Amino acid sequence: MISPTVLNMNQSTSDNNYIIGPLAITFSVISLWIINRNAIKANIILGIWLLVALFILHFSETIAFLSNGICAVLLILLSSIKRKTTEKFGGGWRSLFQHNPLHLREAEKISTNS
Repeated sequence: MISPTVLNMNQSTSDNNYIIGPLAITFSVISLWIINRNAIKANIILGIWLLVALFILHFSETIAFLSNGICAVLLILLSSIKRKTTEKFGGGWRSLFQHNPLHLREAEKISTNS
């Protein structure tokens, strides 16, 4: 978010960075929780946009072009890393239409053990 000032970017490229930067941070923080892990896929889309923007927007400096390109590739690669799931969840909206969903079975186990 400070790169537009440091790298002397023009208005369109700096606006792009001011929008994409906070969005990438937001989706990264949201996806830290296991239940929201699919939010990281939004960062892949943002990274692809940054790659496309390299050729659509006119960068005034070569270093700014390279900086955005490296950030786009890193954003895509780091967002593509698979994480292990250590917990099971009730199935979300799909569980509303199941006969005996996981969360009811787990609740029955807890109630019979107490």
